[in-house]
Amino acid sequence: PYRDPFGIRAEFEGVVAIADREGTKVLTRLVEKSSKFIKLLPWAEGCSDNDGKGPFEKSLFEPPDFSSIHALAYCSSIIFGGINLPNYNDIRQECGFKNVIIANRMSAESNKADVSPFVDPSEAQTFQKHKDPAYYIWVVLHELLGHGTGKLMSEDGGNFNFDVEDPPTNPLTGVPIDSWYRHGQTWTGVFADLATSVDECRAELVGAYLIDVPEILDLFGFNERSDITGADLTYNTYLQLGVDGLRGLQNFNIEGKKWGQAHSRAHFAMLKCLLRNGNGVLAVDCDSSTDQLTVRVDRSRIITRGKPALGRMLLNLHMYRCTADVKRCREYYEDLSSVDGHYLEWRRIVLAKKQPKWVFVQANTFLESESVTLKEYPATPEGVLERLDVFRNSTWTLHLLREAYRFRGRDCAISVRVDAIQLSKDRFDERNLSAAALDAPKGKRGVTESPRGLPAVSMSILGAKPRRLDCRSSANHSLVSGPIGPSATSGARITAPTRSAPHALERYREEIGEQELDEYQTMLEAGTFEDLVGQIKKLKQPNAQEKAVVNRLGPILKFVNDFSAITALYFGADAKLAALVWGSIQLILRLASSTENTLQDIVDVLEELSLTLPRFRHYEKTLPLDESFENALVDVYTEVICFYARTIHFYRSNPHHLLRCKGWAEFRGDFGKTIQRIKRLSSAVESEAETARMRLDRSGYAEVIDLMKALKESKLTKEGKPCYHVPYSVDSRFWGRQDALEAVRKALDPRKESTRQLSFALWGMGGVGKTQIALQYASESRQLFDTVLWISAENAIRSSQSFRDVARHLGLVKSDEESEDAMASMIKVKDWLLDTRQRWLLVFDNVDDPELLRHVWPHNAGGSILLTSRNPSLAFNPAGGGFHVQPFNDSEGSSVLLRLVDVDSNSQSNQELATKIAHTLGGLPLALNQIGGFINQRKIRLEDFLPLYERNATKIDARKAGITDYEHSLSTVWEMSLNRLSGSSCSLQEILAFFDPDKIDQKVLREGSQNIIDIRPDLEFLTDELDLLDAEEPLLEATLINKSSDKVQLSIHRLIQATIIRRLSVQERTKYLEAVVRILCWGFPDTWNQDVGHQHHSWEDCEMCLPHVGHVVKQKTKYQIHPTEPEAFAQLLLRCCWYLYERETYDTARTWIKEALQNFQDTSTLAFASAVELLGLVDMDTNLQTEALESFTRAMDIRSKQLGRDDGLIAASLTTLGIVHTEIGNLDTAYEYHQKAIDIRLRTQSDRIGNSYSNMASLLLRMGKADEAEEILKRCPSLKVFTDETFLKTGNPRFSGDMVLLARIREHQGRLEEAVRLATKALSFRRALLGNRLKTCDSLYQVADLLQKRGKLASAM
Repeated sequence: PYRDPFGIRAEFEGVVAIADREGTKVLTRLVEKSSKFIKLLPWAEGCSDNDGKGPFEKSLFEPPDFSSIHALAYCSSIIFGGINLPNYNDIRQECGFKNVIIANRMSAESNKADVSPFVDPSEAQTFQKHKDPAYYIWVVLHELLGHGTGKLMSEDGGNFNFDVEDPPTNPLTGVPIDSWYRHGQTWTGVFADLATSVDECRAELVGAYLIDVPEILDLFGFNERSDITGADLTYNTYLQLGVDGLRGLQNFNIEGKKWGQAHSRAHFAMLKCLLRNGNGVLAVDCDSSTDQLTVRVDRSRIITRGKPALGRMLLNLHMYRCTADVKRCREYYEDLSSVDGHYLEWRRIVLAKKQPKWVFVQANTFLESESVTLKEYPATPEGVLERLDVFRNSTWTLHLLREAYRFRGRDCAISVRVDAIQLSKDRFDERNLSAAALDAPKGKRGVTESPRGLPAVSMSILGAKPRRLDCRSSANHSLVSGPIGPSATSGARITAPTRSAPHALERYREEIGEQELDEYQTMLEAGTFEDLVGQIKKLKQPNAQEKAVVNRLGPILKFVNDFSAITALYFGADAKLAALVWGSIQLILRLASSTENTLQDIVDVLEELSLTLPRFRHYEKTLPLDESFENALVDVYTEVICFYARTIHFYRSNPHHLLRCKGWAEFRGDFGKTIQRIKRLSSAVESEAETARMRLDRSGYAEVIDLMKALKESKLTKEGKPCYHVPYSVDSRFWGRQDALEAVRKALDPRKESTRQLSFALWGMGGVGKTQIALQYASESRQLFDTVLWISAENAIRSSQSFRDVARHLGLVKSDEESEDAMASMIKVKDWLLDTRQRWLLVFDNVDDPELLRHVWPHNAGGSILLTSRNPSLAFNPAGGGFHVQPFNDSEGSSVLLRLVDVDSNSQSNQELATKIAHTLGGLPLALNQIGGFINQRKIRLEDFLPLYERNATKIDARKAGITDYEHSLSTVWEMSLNRLSGSSCSLQEILAFFDPDKIDQKVLREGSQNIIDIRPDLEFLTDELDLLDAEEPLLEATLINKSSDKVQLSIHRLIQATIIRRLSVQERTKYLEAVVRILCWGFPDTWNQDVGHQHHSWEDCEMCLPHVGHVVKQKTKYQIHPTEPEAFAQLLLRCCWYLYERETYDTARTWIKEALQNFQDTSTLAFASAVELLGLVDMDTNLQTEALESFTRAMDIRSKQLGRDDGLIAASLTTLGIVHTEIGNLDTAYEYHQKAIDIRLRTQSDRIGNSYSNMASLLLRMGKADEAEEILKRCPSLKVFTDETFLKTGNPRFSGDMVLLARIREHQGRLEEAVRLATKALSFRRALLGNRLKTCDSLYQVADLLQKRGKLASAM
């Protein structure tokens, strides 16, 4: 886990050691009793199964080999005290592991002379005395039981390593586990950036948790009778926990809020845990006035308070790790390792107290006669140099000195001319060594101390030709440690620079121009690489985008620094040459950052230029003395600094953004020519260097040198043969996608008369078929292109492998050694693309990282580039256009599925079934292909598939469809993208899984979330427009969601929803469903606390929310989610069903209102009464009058007990009772109810009085009293003037009912023509508002009846 963060480079560790037999015996006894100690860990407590170890531990603990050794030589960038091999949990679980303790490394650190500044002086001596044994036992337990325990719950192709039908109970939640590692997943893959630190933290916790076990301590000779007791060691461990936690703060970067070291983050998290949850077992005293931090441990609380706190933390990390619960782990661990508040002040003090770095100096062994002698050296820089005395007169001396220079962070510049070096024990031999300080401030000469306490020395060595080293043995037996400190060097003198250097400086002055000469001296004072880095930090405060650009400078400047270091070896000790490089870059960046949008452009230029600089891999160990090589090297240097000069001149001449944009094309053209020249010159440098290296062994390379000479004279060039390198085959079942293919053909046609590069992007969600379209185009275009190349670009490792393969196919690398250099292969391929006259197509497949693409993109090269990505932004930059590849629609998906399965595709029933399956799968090509294979392999009838899929979707999605090049199944295709999400983006993705997938209006999210921030503050980002946009951005980049063209609606594929929900625990599913319920309540008005009538003004919001309510109901049933607040769910359904009732969607309303009634726990509430009344209204409108009367009576009873006699809701119940009695025919009873309702509404001056008058008029008409009905209808406040517009202008559907009622009155009055006009108006209104619903049918019948009575039979029919 200590690999390069970019996943490209790996590190070799090598140890030569002597076995520590006595120490190994003790460790072996510990190993033999390991199973016993495992049962003491928190996840095994109280368990009887698995031999008392519990379900989250391996059944069999294979006793590993555990050895104690004394290192003779340790080859690595970090020397660890203990090693657990291998550092991969899945391999440890399946294949076992072994442990090594490097005893002398541990004792070397423990025997340091200084004491931690965070320990009270009164405890310092005891702390030092007890630290070695406590630290040793802690590390032993860390390696053996920390890294060696635990069981990763997983499945592989349908086979589970636990009982999936009866999964074990998670001790954190008390319910069965519902997450595990899916097929193909690993610990490091799922937990990504968390994996290393969490794994180390868990191992450290195991060691600290078991450090007090008497039987373990006794194995190492510590008990209550020993000089150092077991309690002493336990106390010391807790003290170390505090000290290490504070010391770890120095590895936290405030600006990026990132931890630079996994162990440091773990130690701080443990310290924070004890401070928070240890109930006073550990405290840190902070005195800001004296910058003092002191760790204090209460010995009496270690076992009772401290151990339980560590145990709880250990159990949390262990369960997250076992069950692949990365989301909870991230929330928990990021909280514990966050550095804010007073911890920032602690960090300041820690940095102020930062101790010098320690250096481990290896000893030498010498064979004298038949005996071996050991010589040790002081732990100082002088000690390092003294040890190198054995390498006298060897090229290895120079190599080691150069490596030492690099290790020291380039605090000194070393220039070596030959390797005849004589190093004495206490000083440099002045006859062979001259030294001078190149990086002395303000131009001062002499030896100075560098910022890191290192001697700032440049060595120029004169003497004989290089000779090889011949020594019998050089190794380390006793590791001595000490801080790196200043060193004195005498007898220094300055060597004149090479004769080519003045010419380079003169060219620079000519290019920069007379007006810039004032800057020249300033640039010469820039000094070193570190000075430049410091100046970069002083640039204006960057925004997020500019900060990302600035962060790219590190790798870029690393190439330049390497080039400068090698150049220094040949140009002598003239500080101007290196200073000019750094000073120029510093000035360029300052000028570029002065206006917006130009910093990224120039960083791109600097990056491309840095990649063209010579590669010195072949001659780092040999230093050729060759005039041709020196001339070639100075030519490259001259070209580079002259381009820097022209860049400065460009920025000075174009001080404003618009001017720079206008002149950029010309500047870029000059840059392209410069790149071509540097490439030619760099090739010459590398060629001369290789030739010089081979001259060192003329006999072995004579033929090669002669051949190279002949080739140089002949100046042969060869244009390479056509090449088709595509590692995948085209799927024979590929179908459709002609729109996408035509877009690619049009964009990348090499027959176009164009001098610029052609590029195009296919973008879309994972599994949508982008790669297959690219393969189809690559195959069909072989006649158009001479060369077709394929780069798998999903990550840096895969792209490196692809570039190596392409370089081999093009014949650009010959030896295995060359082909293993990924960077060299990439550069050679890009050079070939730039120089070739062939027509070529380059495919970058599955690009997830824009920064990676920026690195590998062949700028300035002609040809055609096609890329596939989930990120839509790549279609605009760097690609010149793009096509959004979307899933098939139902019709297309049906056709694809029928081509995949062995059924009659002409059958109407098969087509309908295939359409339903395609709809369920959202038309995703990966899903159709996978499900088609599943159906074929198992001979399943189409009609049987969907029911089977509903019951077993998780298992079916995890199965791949036979032999295929595609590595993902439906259960893994989005896993990596989902794992990358964090914070609000992760929360947004998870909450969207419970909305209808097609149209999620942002207004619903923003407005509705106001109802939940009191109980879900983590979702507060939904309420803020900008925060919501920020949360959407990573999801849109990964095409996990889409956004409508008007930018107001989101959508998510239904299979992504299913994947997300399957990743959530039972509790998380419940929490998100309840949050969505509260959000959706916003769209529907409250109908039970007051008598409000029709809510037509809120129909638009109701319509936005309605599909999502239906989806919530489906998800609740499908995943058997049981809300902790069922009444909130019931109230949502009640609100929604009132809207459905008003829109006459009676069937759905009746189903949902019955479900709502089942979810009400308190049947005496007004909400329950409203639900009962609503059910009665639905029944009444669907001619179930008896059932309606029962419901209205029950609602009246509930309200009467809760409300006063004049409450508006009492009047509403009286009205419904009056209406149902009217429908039944109990007209006198109906009259009494309506009159009571009118009386209440008149007394309370209710605005609902018009509703009572309308209902009373309808009753009077039923009684045959048309004139009285008209008279009371006129009392409605909103209907004072009887015109058509009076009724219809409000848009309220109730008033169309009044118009129907008036038409009936006019009919009874014999005024048929007026009745027809009114009824026709009402019909038009209802048809427009409600569509073909029951009330529309009523109006149709009324109009037809009136027309018939008027004798217009044809119109009536």
